[in-house]
Amino acid sequence: MCGIAGIAGEADELVVKDMLARIRHRGPDDTGIYATPRNHPGAKVAMGNNRLSILDLSPAGHQPTSNEDGTVWVAYNGEIYNFAELRQELENDGHRFLSHTDTEILPHLYEKYGPDMVNRLNGMFAFALWDGMAERLWLFRDRMGVKPLYYVQVGSQLYFASEIKALLACQPWMWSASPNILRFSTCPTRKQCSRAYSSCLPDIGCSGKRAGFRSNRTGRCDSGRYFRRQRKNFPSSSTRSWSRQFVAN
Repeated sequence: MCGIAGIAGEADELVVKDMLARIRHRGPDDTGIYATPRNHPGAKVAMGNNRLSILDLSPAGHQPTSNEDGTVWVAYNGEIYNFAELRQELENDGHRFLSHTDTEILPHLYEKYGPDMVNRLNGMFAFALWDGMAERLWLFRDRMGVKPLYYVQVGSQLYFASEIKALLACQPWMWSASPNILRFSTCPTRKQCSRAYSSCLPDIGCSGKRAGFRSNRTGRCDSGRYFRRQRKNFPSSSTRSWSRQFVAN
């Protein structure tokens, strides 16, 4: 378990530091922050990670992590089950790695496939990816919503984090959040989220749906699914019949 937090629309490292401090329990081994320069003429972002070291306990696993030239940055929480196969594929393409973490494959995979890279991941994850060349932030959550990810947009700024308590470090109005969100850590309907979070948690947040989220240089935020489950019609059968088939097999 790790924790991520960040802001798109400004590069306020102090706010991100406060956000990470509120979810320090998610990653007690290391904390890191990446931020675009304050004098950067384009879009700005600041994001960080509280790390619980599991793969590669060395400082090489520090997050956020980037590609070779520092144009793609990732703050990540989760586990990629097929990362060894993906790493081998990327190494065959000439990519070079500095650690043995599953996190480090993400910026390189993005270089090769763009946002479609998420379709190649087998695992449970929630991560933020900053594309410095396109000046675009992507947020992704795993297909079944195992790893948490919350966000709220205020004007042209987007705040995101692994837990709501981190978002409470941003603005005092956050305390007006819907009781359903604070009590159940879920958002049963889009309407119940709208009070404090604008269009918070749809598709990527605690609603548990599969999605990708992007914030572009114009400040517009879009969300959408990258995966849809196929429903299959199973033949109706009694519980006893299913039990007999299970035992027979």
